[in-house]
Amino acid sequence: SPDGAIVHPWGAEQFFCKALEALGKSYGYKQEKQFRVWIDRVSTAQIHSDTWLVKFHKWELS
Repeated sequence: SPDGAIVHPWGAEQFFCKALEALGKSYGYKQEKQFRVWIDRVSTAQIHSDTWLVKFHKWELS
């Protein structure tokens, strides 16, 4: 897909547009609360001429 996709650690693939729709359902969940997300150990690999694999560690603090 030209929009791209997310492959979850458990192997499920989800298009970005669907992932964004799912986030919309969580709107307000952390409202009025301090919440931080950061990533580190980012690595990329081109696995096909038009496909990239991006790996990272995500950390959350609420």
